Amino acid sequence: MLMEHVHGVDIFDIYGISYEPWWVQTWFIGLCITAIIILVVGIIYYVYLRKKNVPLSYVQKTLHDVDTLSALADDIEKAHEFYCSLTNILKEYLFHTYEISTSYTDEELLEVFKVRSDIPHFVVHAATEILQGIDIIKFGQGIAVAETMHKALSAMRKIIQGTMHLFPS
Repeated sequence: MLMEHVHGVDIFDIYGISYEPWWVQTWFIGLCITAIIILVVGIIYYVYLRKKNVPLSYVQKTLHDVDTLSALADDIEKAHEFYCSLTNILKEYLFHTYEISTSYTDEELLEVFKVRSDIPHFVVHAATEILQGIDIIKFGQGIAVAETMHKALSAMRKIIQGTMHLFPS
């Protein structure tokens, strides 16, 4: 320490010879590293590990809605109403399961399936079967339409039953 004698008073420097500002001291650097680690862990938790907040009762309600559509599947005259209802159920379910926007058209949804790797193959296959069934329903006749509607229903049931484990009880 440096000392100086001025007017009968000893004056000492308040810093040592080598003063480091607080922002380069080890305690501050350690605090910053700890804060960054906590932030990264929080982001990883938020993005990847958080549980779905949709209860299992939603899945059961969706399954009930699909079963309700079975009555429409037997009526060829209501094929368009059936398809609209089923695709709405599918889009809502995909939104709650994989956070895919419900505003996509059927073609855009098929493109999303090509890009997203977190969606299981069986879900992509079954949803594609449902979404491509509209052409047969629009332009088909009789047995082909009824058969397509029943296939679409079973595909939707397959999606729901295969993804039930993603929802908390």
